[in-house]
Amino acid sequence: ISLVLWVALRDFTYGSYTLFTVCVALWVATRQGLAYQYLWPDHPQWNELAYLFFLEAGALCSVLFTRKFLAVSEWSPVLDRLLKWLALTWAALLTTIFALSVSTGFILATLLIIPGGILLLATGIVAWNQGLTVARYYLMAWSLMIAGVMILMGTYLGVLPLSTVTENLFQTGSAMEGILLCIGLGIRLNAFWTERTDRLEVMVQQRTSDLEDAMLQLSKANTELHHLSTTDSLTGLTNRRDLEIRLDTLWHQARREQSSIAMIVLDIDHFKRINDDHGHLVGDACLRGLGHLLRHVTGRRGDIVARIGGEEVVVVLPNTSLEAAGQMAESIRRSVKELAIEHEQAVY
Repeated sequence: ISLVLWVALRDFTYGSYTLFTVCVALWVATRQGLAYQYLWPDHPQWNELAYLFFLEAGALCSVLFTRKFLAVSEWSPVLDRLLKWLALTWAALLTTIFALSVSTGFILATLLIIPGGILLLATGIVAWNQGLTVARYYLMAWSLMIAGVMILMGTYLGVLPLSTVTENLFQTGSAMEGILLCIGLGIRLNAFWTERTDRLEVMVQQRTSDLEDAMLQLSKANTELHHLSTTDSLTGLTNRRDLEIRLDTLWHQARREQSSIAMIVLDIDHFKRINDDHGHLVGDACLRGLGHLLRHVTGRRGDIVARIGGEEVVVVLPNTSLEAAGQMAESIRRSVKELAIEHEQAVY
């Protein structure tokens, strides 16, 4: 399973555990003579080295697995450096397997495996105190495994008596370690998918927020573009193009409803003389003042005030009688008459 997860997720945590499991299995097979009998019966010299090789390779993989499985670098740089040095030491010892005698290499491996095992156990304890859920399973699994290895090494060194219990304790511990670490890997995988799902949800929410912002900006841009395309830039009144579109709609609506439409046409008297005598800046000031007045002259929704020419303006009044339109025209005339448009060159 860990091999499949390694290939699928490209997470070296599962890769290091896979390599560790393979090394332990080959080490046990070599120790019991099964590897020599079935795997390399024609290579007795390699069989002598294989026992030590898989022992050291498995120890190296166990250190690499511990660093990745417990994410030691994220919460303890000191322990992470110690584990790195331990891994480098095992790697260096592994490279000398062909240079040193088997007995010398075995003694060195035995001397290193005891403090190395203690360091791994200490790392698991500290990780548990840090609140890592998987550290509990790691600690239980590794305690059984390391205890079995230490007892086995003690029997080889003559420190502990050789018996059936000590002989098989490592295999029992290894089996229990495999079960517990599989549980821990399952929890870690579940945490990985949960974190990935949460991260994906955050990304979706961020993308949705960005899309909503973009749509809002687009809506504002469209509104502004519509305003620019339907408004006379000088006076702020409806322009002729928009007037024609809206007037056509009003005309058809009036025909359906059999209602009236009134239109007031305004023209500024003597506007050409204003431009000739005082310049176009003064004339533009007059038009802006008139536009400001006319924008507020009708308070009804649906009325249209549009500039259709240089100084020509129309007021369209739907559902308005001739009499009401005349009153509106007179009101506009009086308002314009009272209007005083100030400019640095003249007042109108």
